[in-house]
Amino acid sequence: MENKINCFLHIPKTGGQTLWHILKEQDETYMILHGEYFREFDKPFSYFTMIRNPIDRVISTYYYISSYVRDPLHEQVKKMTIEDFVDHIQEDENEREYAKNDLRSLRLRTANLATRYISGGNASNLEKAKINLNRHFTVIGLTERYLESLYLLKKTYNLSNFTYKKRNITNNRKKIEDIPLKIIDKIANVNRFDIQLYESVKNEFDFKIQNLDIHSKNELNKWISKE
Repeated sequence: MENKINCFLHIPKTGGQTLWHILKEQDETYMILHGEYFREFDKPFSYFTMIRNPIDRVISTYYYISSYVRDPLHEQVKKMTIEDFVDHIQEDENEREYAKNDLRSLRLRTANLATRYISGGNASNLEKAKINLNRHFTVIGLTERYLESLYLLKKTYNLSNFTYKKRNITNNRKKIEDIPLKIIDKIANVNRFDIQLYESVKNEFDFKIQNLDIHSKNELNKWISKE
């Protein structure tokens, strides 16, 4: 991707810290948008990002805030059950900006997060998010299939050898299957656009992996077996 701005859009709780460190090991410079939404540049550019199952991402966010003492909401969230947490993000459809230590900011951190970041700031503009993905993103990886995603990035951007190490992992969290269905339904309710976006990306990701040539499939399998 020569003569372009190669930009990583870091959506929180998708494994971005891991990829961030990999990019720092490269000779080429990559722009990283951290805490920023998609934007266009006045010179040729391409984006890549990681997307995560929205249900799993919200659950991970709850356990992350509960355990990370430096998070502005830690003291408040650590006293909550996950159901309390999810109830908080059902509120405030206006989705205004709040102080980082204001519980009302939880919705901005959890509801349709991928749609918000990829559309350029509008959590309900699914169509714009899809247009941006189609026009400007070369690789959209899946957190749940991280090694395959890294392989696609490695081939697309000719990434050199790098050390793969999971970072910023939230320990002692429950899996989706251990969360009551009524809580899952509430999370899904406020992430309906992200769920549609995720399913669309997942289908495209499956297609790309399934249609790799024989050499690339063998290379991918060997690469995964080493990690």
